[in-house]
Formats: sequence, structure tokens, C-alpha cells
Amino acid sequence: MALDTHENTTSFSTSTLASPTDKKRAEPSSPKRKRKNAPFIGDDVMKSPVRGEAGLWVAVITQAMMDALSKSKNKETQYHKHEAMRWLTENSKDFIEVCENAGLDPDDVRRK
Repeated sequence: MALDTHENTTSFSTSTLASPTDKKRAEPSSPKRKRKNAPFIGDDVMKSPVRGEAGLWVAVITQAMMDALSKSKNKETQYHKHEAMRWLTENSKDFIEVCENAGLDPDDVRRK
């Protein structure tokens, strides 16, 4: 593969790369799937998909809910379940701040 770096550009020799049409033919076609929202944040709480930093905080809340709903008998998982339940039900400053960063009302999240 030859590299051409003059004039502040980088290009590859086309002799070693597949053409765009070759790549298109090589990829299997797959049906388009709809993207699901977070499993525990309902439409009445979250009106549109969340991106960026707010999406990260929504993921934190979702993970806590998944941990709290776990049915595993594993000792470590039971510990995480207990901690998640405590975090979600107590009125901690941390929980309120995470909800605010996610753009969600803490009371609405708890009702879910």
C-alpha cells in the first residue's frame, strides 16, 4: 500500500484497496431495526431520545433500575441490587443530581 503525503493530504494507492462497489457487494444486507429507548424510562417521562452527557446519566439510572430488578441469587449481584434499591428510593442528593443531569424529574423516575 503506497502512501502519498505531499501537499498536506494523505491518500492510499487504489491498487490495494477495494472499490466502494466491492465493499457494498461484500456486506450482507440486513433489515433496518428501530432503535429502542431505554427500557425503564417511559414515553411519559422522556419525550425524545437523549444524546451526549444527558444520555450517559440516563444510562446510569437505567443500570440502577436493572440492578434493582435483578432476580439473580448471586451474592455480589444481590449486594448491587440492595445498593440500587437504596439509591433509587432514598432522597439522596446524588440521585437528584443524576436525574437533573439526565433531564428527568426524580419523582417521575421513582414512579417508574
